[in-house]
Amino acid sequence: MKFFTLISAAAGLDKRQFQQWFVREHAPMVLERARGLKRYIVNLVDTQPPAVDNIGFVAPDAPAPYDVITEMWLGSPLEFKDRTRLYGSAANADEVEKHLAAKAGQVSSYRVTEIIEKDRTVPRVGERTSGLKTVIPLCWKPELSDDDGRNGWQVHAAIALRTHVGMSKYVRNLVEEVLTEGAPAYQGIGELHFAAAADMRYGMFPSPHALEVIAFDTARWLGPVAQHCCSEWVLKL
Repeated sequence: MKFFTLISAAAGLDKRQFQQWFVREHAPMVLERARGLKRYIVNLVDTQPPAVDNIGFVAPDAPAPYDVITEMWLGSPLEFKDRTRLYGSAANADEVEKHLAAKAGQVSSYRVTEIIEKDRTVPRVGERTSGLKTVIPLCWKPELSDDDGRNGWQVHAAIALRTHVGMSKYVRNLVEEVLTEGAPAYQGIGELHFAAAADMRYGMFPSPHALEVIAFDTARWLGPVAQHCCSEWVLKL
C-alpha cells in the first residue's frame, strides 16, 4: 500500500538546504525507525525542466508549492496512520516528528492506489535515478464527480502513452484518503519519468499535433495543476 507525503520548507528556510538536510539527515532517521517500511523514495524538487518543444501554452498553471515529496509503501493503512506502529514506539514517533517539524512548513499525507502504466526505469538503492521526474498533484474539474474524473484520467492514460513517447515511466496514483487535516483535497498524483532531459524536451510533445491532442483531452477533466520537477532518490526498494 502506497502513501505520499508532500512537504514544504519552513518559512525563511533555504529550500536547497532543506532538501539536502532531508535526504541526508531526516530520511535516514525514518529508514532506521520505520521498520515496517517496504519501499521508500524521496523526491527533491530541485531540477530545472528543459524547454519543451512544441509547447504552446503556459504550464504549469500554478507554482510548485512543495520542496520534498516522499513515497512510502507499507502493508496496511494502519501501519501508516498509527504513529506508534509506524515508528515502533511513541518515543521514536516523537523524535521523528519533532525532527521534521523543526524545519518543515506544510506537511500533507495521502493514501493512494498506484497504477503503473509504463516502467522502463532501472532504480538502484541509495542512488539518484537517472534523468528527471515530474510529480503532479491534481484535481478534476470542479463540476465532475470523482468517478467521472477518474474515468477521464483513465482515458487520458492511453492517450498519454501514445503521445509522450519520451517517457520511461508513467504512474497514476488515485487518492483514496486525505490523511492530514486541512490538507489540499487532491484527487490524484501523477508521475512522469524521463531518462534524460532530451527525452522530455523532444519526447513530451513530439509534434504540434501531439500538443493539440493532449490539450483537447485534458480540458475535459483536469483542473489546475502544479508540476514538481524532481530528482528521485531510491532509499529502499
